[in-house]
Amino acid sequence: MKKLFVTIFLSSVLLSSVSYGAGLNGFFGITLNDNAEDYVSSTFIESNKGKHRETLDGYFYLIITDEIENKSPYATYYEIVVDSNNIIHSIIGTSELLNLDVCKAVLESVIDSLEERHQIEFEYFEQPYPEFKIYSYFHYNNNLENYLAVQCNEVYGESKVNLQIYTNTFEIGGAIDEFYDSGL
Repeated sequence: MKKLFVTIFLSSVLLSSVSYGAGLNGFFGITLNDNAEDYVSSTFIESNKGKHRETLDGYFYLIITDEIENKSPYATYYEIVVDSNNIIHSIIGTSELLNLDVCKAVLESVIDSLEERHQIEFEYFEQPYPEFKIYSYFHYNNNLENYLAVQCNEVYGESKVNLQIYTNTFEIGGAIDEFYDSGL
């Protein structure tokens, strides 16, 4: 019974931090396509951003864990991805979990809650990569502007599994596809 209560409570906390409007376009009090300077100073951005690892150029990651005000019980690490004009193209929350079974149980609970509350359907995707494997549920909003995913990332050779909740713009999704299509 305690597990059920915790699952329901955690799901409601996560859902309360989702932005509404044309689609699910934000998490943790941050909205896609906003200027990052609405959330952190330009000095912080310039001092802390780094080249995005999964794009060829033009995008930068920014770790905002200490700056985030709307923390979720599902994430202990927060990051956004911005372009050269500091426009937010990705919002990511990550948490390390005990094992893949725990991650998948949390994943299923979150997906069920999001589907019911927002009347959306997620699709399932599983993909192995050289260093990790993802187990992902994803949803594109109606006008295909944003991509929402909740996934477990199993890192090979380590007893490490990450739960990741993120939303991307169409532009960053294309830039990531371009990176992987390039063979890098």
